[in-house]
Amino acid sequence: MHPIKKFLTEFLDDYLSYSGRLGRNRYSKLIFKVWLPLVVTVFLESLIVDVWELGARFPHTVTFVRVIMFSVTAFAWIAVPCLTARRMRDIGKSGWWAWLLIAVLLSPIPGSWLIGFLLLAWLSYKDGDKGANKYGKPPDDDD
Repeated sequence: MHPIKKFLTEFLDDYLSYSGRLGRNRYSKLIFKVWLPLVVTVFLESLIVDVWELGARFPHTVTFVRVIMFSVTAFAWIAVPCLTARRMRDIGKSGWWAWLLIAVLLSPIPGSWLIGFLLLAWLSYKDGDKGANKYGKPPDDDD
């Protein structure tokens, strides 16, 4: 298989697949790889626009950073529910519980983001079902 095709296939299977189960170690690694670019782009946009005030002098730089930030955010909107649904299935819960995480993270209630991150941490440390459950056999690629 061509290396680029192989990379894209693995990438799509890792982040955008909605079927099967996902172990805690693999979930932690994949969710970190989604959140890190999101946090970095938001921080960079904040620096460029608010701190350095480069918007008036270099409007194209701000536009470029915002396009990157939008792209990373759009990817996170798709990947996080897919990853979380697969992880929920590993612990024996329905994948629909992933939407609870999304609702909590997007809630306008002050401090709700903390509950969302605690839920992410819980998912990262909770052991999955040892044997097969109604969502399939245990993931064999978990470290």
